[in-house]
Amino acid sequence: MRSLRAWLDASPLSTLALDLVREATGHPQPLEAIRPQRPAALPSGRRIAFWSLVGGVGGSTLAALVAHRSAGAGRPPLLVDLDRWAPSLALRAGLQGASVADALLRPGRERECVSRWRDVPFLPAAPGLASVFEGVRIVALLERAGGDGPVVIDLGTGPDALDALVLGSLDRLCVVVGHRAAQLQAAFCAIPLLRDVTCPVGLVTVGVSADDADRIGSRLPWPHLAAIPFDAYLANDEFVGTLGANVIVEPRVLRQLGDGFFEAIARLRYGTIAINAWTGLGFLTPTAPWGAFPGATIDDVQSGIGVVHNGFLIDGPERTIVRGPFRPFPRSFAHGEMTLFPKPPWFVQARTAATTGRRLAGYAGAPSWLKMPGIFFAAFRA
Repeated sequence: MRSLRAWLDASPLSTLALDLVREATGHPQPLEAIRPQRPAALPSGRRIAFWSLVGGVGGSTLAALVAHRSAGAGRPPLLVDLDRWAPSLALRAGLQGASVADALLRPGRERECVSRWRDVPFLPAAPGLASVFEGVRIVALLERAGGDGPVVIDLGTGPDALDALVLGSLDRLCVVVGHRAAQLQAAFCAIPLLRDVTCPVGLVTVGVSADDADRIGSRLPWPHLAAIPFDAYLANDEFVGTLGANVIVEPRVLRQLGDGFFEAIARLRYGTIAINAWTGLGFLTPTAPWGAFPGATIDDVQSGIGVVHNGFLIDGPERTIVRGPFRPFPRSFAHGEMTLFPKPPWFVQARTAATTGRRLAGYAGAPSWLKMPGIFFAAFRA
């Protein structure tokens, strides 16, 4: 086998194959191995808050994302929702526990009101928070409930969310700006509101390219802390389960996205990710690890703990990537995809799925090159 591989590498076929791969993926060189991004923990005692002048920018989502990522790094912060008018984090978390308003009624016992959103201690807001909101009491609540650990706060939106006492207790206020015209205009309108704020103010842009984020940051008076594109990581906060994810992408779109697509794949926290394929193929491959993305606990087990299969005995596997063509043969050739992949047998339109499956099972039980023509004949008749 090694001699055959060496002969293929030295033959013109290898050059042709690389050319086809470059044409199909848009990458001049073979893809590098995906490097997973590890979350970073917030420093102990740090208090940061997220705010925007208008809604729909993503401030609440970013607050939850930062809290969960810090928890993933081993230091869960207290997440507090101080949105007085439209609290949303409790709905997203699916919790109906005690709220900030309840904690204000129990001075000295605020920790008893803290719920848990997976690994994150969470104190949700309530629709009636505006009627009992007092800056002095809120600051005292944050001190007693947060203790020496980090605290992440969702201030909500609007000018009335900028309580001077609460802002004075922060280590950083993050102003969240989106890409829409109204959101950009709101950021400039927020400048006079934050002129006399005593805590450090920083800018976070959401849903824009790196170049556009730099342009926005250069026109606003606050330091640009981060540019958050559409983050595939957020899918994990919207759906329960970490076993598998299917991603469909047309080759032309894949070439346009370039490395950004694979960076998004690297941020998906699923045990098996299938690109233009079925995650079941990962399960059907004995050498590939099959299981949930690592990090689950008994209290929040998600899709399980540990993996099965893993024929190569990979130590600590994180995920399996399965990739297939966007179109089956012969339409793949007609659209520039140099692949002979037939119509997948798991498609309901595959007429010979049962025959192909039986022949594949027979080959797996007693491998023989003589059985291959029958398998290909059945598969391509689908």
